[in-house]
Amino acid sequence: MKKRGLLCQEWLKGIACLTMLIDHMAVVFGLPMWLRVIGRLAFPIYCFLIAEGIAHTGNAGKYFLRLGIMAVLSEPIYDFVLYGNRNIWLHQNVLWLLLLGAVMLFLLEKGKQPVEKLLVVASCYFLADWLHLSYGGDGILLMALFGLTRGVPGGVWIQTAGMLLINGMMSSACIVIFGVSVSVQLFGALAMAPIALYSGQKRTKSRAMSWAFYIFYPLHLLILYGLFMWLG
Repeated sequence: MKKRGLLCQEWLKGIACLTMLIDHMAVVFGLPMWLRVIGRLAFPIYCFLIAEGIAHTGNAGKYFLRLGIMAVLSEPIYDFVLYGNRNIWLHQNVLWLLLLGAVMLFLLEKGKQPVEKLLVVASCYFLADWLHLSYGGDGILLMALFGLTRGVPGGVWIQTAGMLLINGMMSSACIVIFGVSVSVQLFGALAMAPIALYSGQKRTKSRAMSWAFYIFYPLHLLILYGLFMWLG
């Protein structure tokens, strides 16, 4: 059943891409921290979209393959642009985490018993931390939250509470607001606003459009690095 909402899938992806771009602009160019506050909306939206994608895909293998291909292609760009190839084994790009989360959600759909589901989430949580994936186990919890509460009555309120809790647990830089130091990552919970407005509709079935959202990740990093070198 389609939900009532203002934002189709393409608009929600667009918001995720734009806020991610703002976040990485702040990192690459050393811009004010409030831009990173805006950027915190991106990752939770991507987690939500992964849960939606797994729920609707007719071919999970192809879904995993797309994520895997872009994760491989993005890794050297991610390492070079954001870390200068320093300690690259301690930082893996977020697409690896989204791939692991997608596999977890696929397994959760197959699991029947609560204990089975708990073991799947726990295994992926520790694997994400062990592999040093971006956002680590906390990112896995976000995807599990959206997957397990999808279609549940009052699920948006459960998701909001979970977003506040999980984002609050994540380690991050802080921003001072009216003299109070607040974790920047906590603002990720604001992503529930566009998520709650999601209509459940997809306006186009264009494969080119689908790939464009994946390609945006490494492409925008390359463009930002090029601008940084040109201006520097």
